This record gives sequence, C-alpha cells and structure tokens, in this order.
Amino acid sequence: MSVKIAASPAARLGWMLAALGAVALLAPLRPELGTAAALAAAALIALAAADGWTALRAPAARVWVADADGRPATHLALIAGREADLRLQIATQGPARGRLALLASNPDLAAAVRLPEQPVPFEPGSAGPGTHFRIEPRRRGRFHGLRCGLERASRLGLWRIRSWIGIDCALVVYPDLAAARRQLLRSPIYRALTAAATVPLAGQGREFERLREYQPGDSYASISWKATARRAFPVTRVFQWERQQELYILLDHSQSAAPALETMITAALLAASAAAETGDRYGLITFADGLTGWLPASSGATHFRQCREHLARLRTLPGSPDFDRLFSAVRLRLRRRAYLLVLANLADRALAQPFAAAAALAAPTHLILAQSVRPEYAKPMFGSDAPPSVDAIYRALAGDRELRRLEELGRELARRGVAFRTAPAARFALAASESYLRAKQEQRL
Repeated sequence: MSVKIAASPAARLGWMLAALGAVALLAPLRPELGTAAALAAAALIALAAADGWTALRAPAARVWVADADGRPATHLALIAGREADLRLQIATQGPARGRLALLASNPDLAAAVRLPEQPVPFEPGSAGPGTHFRIEPRRRGRFHGLRCGLERASRLGLWRIRSWIGIDCALVVYPDLAAARRQLLRSPIYRALTAAATVPLAGQGREFERLREYQPGDSYASISWKATARRAFPVTRVFQWERQQELYILLDHSQSAAPALETMITAALLAASAAAETGDRYGLITFADGLTGWLPASSGATHFRQCREHLARLRTLPGSPDFDRLFSAVRLRLRRRAYLLVLANLADRALAQPFAAAAALAAPTHLILAQSVRPEYAKPMFGSDAPPSVDAIYRALAGDRELRRLEELGRELARRGVAFRTAPAARFALAASESYLRAKQEQRL
C-alpha cells in the first residue's frame, strides 16, 4: 500500500500569526509588547513545528475496501451500467474527524468507473459502519489503481494533514446480462428445454438404453437382429436422449471483431448460462491471430465464474483471426463430438472464405454453429416505407445487396456442414443461444 503525505497550514495557525502581527505593529508605541510578541512568536513556531512533526511522523492510516463482513476484499465485483456501493474501512491514530475522497490513479480507471467528486466526512475505526461511496462502472474490465485522499487536522489543529493512500483492491466490471436474460426467459425453445415436463424432442436419440420386445410402429432400423435370433421373437433397441452434451464457445477478439466485442461477450455468457440450465457442460475458447484462452468443458458455479473472469479481462488484439490454427487445435484437443458456437465477424468479406475453408476440416467431427452481428444497414430494400430521396434509395440498395450476400454465405457454409446465422446487435445474444438450443432440441449432435 503506497502512501504520500503532505501538510499545509490550517486556518487556526493563520489567525494566530495574524494576531501576533497585529501586536508587533504596536511595538513602536509600547516596547514591552515587542518583547512579548517575539517570545510568543518563538513559542508558536516551536509549537507549530512540534505539532507538524508529530502529525507527519504518526503511523499512516490503513484503508481497505470492506466486504459484507467488514474484512478486506481483494476485488469488488461490479456490473457495467449499474451503480454500486463501495465501502471503505479506515483505521488510523489521532483525531477522529476528517474528510475522505475517492480517487483514480490512472486514466484507464478514471474512464471506466465514475467516482464521486466531492469528499465526505469520515469516522475512523475498523469495526464501524465505514464510509460508503456510490460508484458507477461504465465498461467491462478489471481495473487497478484505486486511491483515497484523506484530510484531517493535527492534534493541535495547526496543520491540515493530507494523505494519498493506494488501495489494494481490483474493481472487476462484468457485462450486464439482465436484458439478455429477460429475452431468453421468454424464448419458447428455452422454456421447452428447462421446464419440468419437457416436450418430446425430435429425432431418436443416440445413447443406448435397453432392449425390449418389438411393438407395432417401431422402425425396422431399430430392431436388434442378433438379440432377435437369440430370443426367437423380434427385439427392439431403445435409445435415450443425450441429456448432458458439450458446448464450446469460440470467441474472436481480434481487431476485426472490435465493433461487436461487447455484444459477443454478452452472447457468450448468456449461452454458457443456458447450457448450464439445460444440463450441458460448456467450455470457452478465445482466439485472435492464435489461441489466447482455453477453458475445458465443465459445469457448476465455479466454472461459470472462471469463464466470466476470463471474459472480463479480454481485450482487443491487433491482426486478423487465424481460423486454420483455431480449428486445427479443436480437432486435436476435442475428442468428443460437441457443439461449437463460433462468435466472430463473418460479415467481413475478408474473413468469410478463410473461415469456410478452415471450418470444413472440423465440420465432420463437430457441429459448428457460426453467429455474426448483422450490419445495421443490411435489410430488405422494399420495406414498409419508401426511401425519401435518391441517396436513400442507393443506401437501401446497398443494404439489400449486403443482406443477400450474407444469405448466400449461409447457403455456402451449409453445404460445408456449418450452420450460419446473423442477427442485429439488439437480439444477437438471444439468437446465439437459440441457435444452440434449437440444435439441442432437434438432437442434431
């Protein structure tokens, strides 16, 4: 914990010096007043020096961010866009009154978290209620550099002692999933898969459960001919649904994905929560011009916190995504067939073809679901309202052609065994989760 201390004269010392100056002005008229003023000035200087030296030599105050139990917290979890309460606990010696301000020691923290501008009074003590500040995180990330400015009077009140104390606590700002979660809870696919009485899933299932006697309506393909020959009557194989499958979220954070990175991170967290609630295991793979993170598929609250912490630290990296290296690693390291939810900017013309060629290598082994943010201008040309001007007509034509190009890209990827969807930014997180849930409902894995 770094501490910087400075002292400045208090108002009390200024008034004392002003009184001595007034007495000194009367010295030509009353010589005895000059002697008394000189002695008083010497005494005041000695007293002020002793008071200031004692205040500066006093042990530094200890300041920490307290959790709900009052213990020091190493990090404080925050949600972007939501105001939160930050509680500072102070233990110090000396006067029990002063003012406390919350400061940012670097521009990154100052831009990411709005701190209160006005100092507040404080009462020191490690067991008290502490001093509370309302802060507002503005963007996702993990930030250090929190400081507090502490101002209090010396013991005799002749000096104002100011301390700048570094606080060993990281502010971790996570994306806000509230709006995306509300959309997901209204999704019929999500409700069907998480309800207590689920609707029958399409398909037959892949995990063998048991043998039973043939019943009218059973498919001939499900008859076990070896068991039929042994028992002398038709026997059918019964399969059960694979209730626990694996989902891997592949997230691009290269420069090409920078405009939609926050949207894709929200989509990744929403898909992870949907997988957990439907009983699947989920993993996270982040990549740019190479692999930057690999969290194997697992489940539980601890695993979700690890994924969320990894995504909170994610930053845009220069360069373009290397899909060849990504899918080569996927083929080597993922032995079990899994859903691969790829979140990348495939609307970029320079990335579509390299992705199609690389994804074709993993498509026979895994089910690839690619999702991209649809550009705002990509929309049908002939909508409900006619374009008001010639320039608007050309913009609408460009948007219509872009939409058709994306549809053609989807058909090309489908021929290579890759499902590709686009969605506007407002519904992208829900669309990505529904893409995975729909594939699970249909047992396409």
